[in-house]
Amino acid sequence: MKKIIFLSFLIFFVLVLPAFQQINATNPIGNFLELKGGYLKSQLSSSNNPNAFSFESWIKPDQTSGIQKIISIGGTDSLHYEISINGASLSVRYNSDNNTQVLITAGNLQANIWNHIAVKLAPDYTELLINGSRVFRIVINNLLLTVGNTIVVGNSYLENNPNINAFKGSIDEIRISNKIRDVSQLWNQGAYQSPLISDAYTVLLWHLDENRGELKAFDSSANKYDATLVGNDSLIHFFGILPTPTPVIFSLPQLRFNRIILPTLALPRPIITSFIPPQSAPSPGINPSPMITLSVRSSRPLISR
Repeated sequence: MKKIIFLSFLIFFVLVLPAFQQINATNPIGNFLELKGGYLKSQLSSSNNPNAFSFESWIKPDQTSGIQKIISIGGTDSLHYEISINGASLSVRYNSDNNTQVLITAGNLQANIWNHIAVKLAPDYTELLINGSRVFRIVINNLLLTVGNTIVVGNSYLENNPNINAFKGSIDEIRISNKIRDVSQLWNQGAYQSPLISDAYTVLLWHLDENRGELKAFDSSANKYDATLVGNDSLIHFFGILPTPTPVIFSLPQLRFNRIILPTLALPRPIITSFIPPQSAPSPGINPSPMITLSVRSSRPLISR
């Protein structure tokens, strides 16, 4: 009987356990950042005036209700670019150099799993992608502003109220570029399953692979726009256990789960409106329609385009 029990344990540890660990292996991208009310902040020392703008990142939101600011970029006097969760959808808001503010909300994001998100702003179109698939595209004349002086991840660049519209969850591999990236092709090639590469078009690249207890996120681009973690450890930290001042003689493996990708849902044609869409979450079971708001800023009444 003892031999049978021993052999059962031996089979479990030799065959079953390795298979289980392979299924739930450490994410190949390395570590990631967890936000519970804190945020990441960086100051850009020079203005970057792009002809095109691309944003890529992995996010794992704790929930998808309401508005949660994933990244907010501002200049000295106004918002330049902002990417958010808006009622379980992906949302981008940006100001153009022709006094036009654009707001687009589309797609369907999932809570408690990894979602890859991307936004592309070209001179003649704007495109939103989730998990490598386009969820919305519009032909539009974009006269892009500079990238901005202040970049905040997890809240507004204004930092006026950290408790309002904060993104809560996990985030990894943030890249901003001043060119259009072929996100769908990169997705199909498996580029987002390994650390991204910086090139001449990379404005910043945060791998977010630092250890828990580190207070900075280091930029892997040539610009070296390192970011500071704002908030105590309970509000923002890199994944992992807190470092201990006393030496340890063993370490336990940290089990982390592979990113499970759900299919992107096809959505109906967009609704063009002249008002700011509501900021509350949609009713359960209803997929939001893509929504666009284009407004011209002047002393005259707003002109809906």
